[in-house]
Amino acid sequence: MIEKIIILSLIITAVHVSMREGMIFGFMGVFFRRSLPAVMRSPLFECLTCMGGLYGVILHAILWGISLSMIPVIIAVIGLNSIIDKYIGDE
Repeated sequence: MIEKIIILSLIITAVHVSMREGMIFGFMGVFFRRSLPAVMRSPLFECLTCMGGLYGVILHAILWGISLSMIPVIIAVIGLNSIIDKYIGDE
């Protein structure tokens, strides 16, 4: 379970960081910031904690399937992402 949490959290963090200005997909982040409302931007790429829920479910379903055991994993991913977000901070 810990492996799943770490893998999911690192993938989500990579997506989040890569969309920052100056990073490889920064141009996409700029485009999405201009074209999407804030309520959609947060879970897609702006809020690492919010991304944990959305991407956590999607990635868990792709990598390991859907089951009730994914609920504590997703909750832990959200928690770990909150901690990571405090360390990497805003742009």
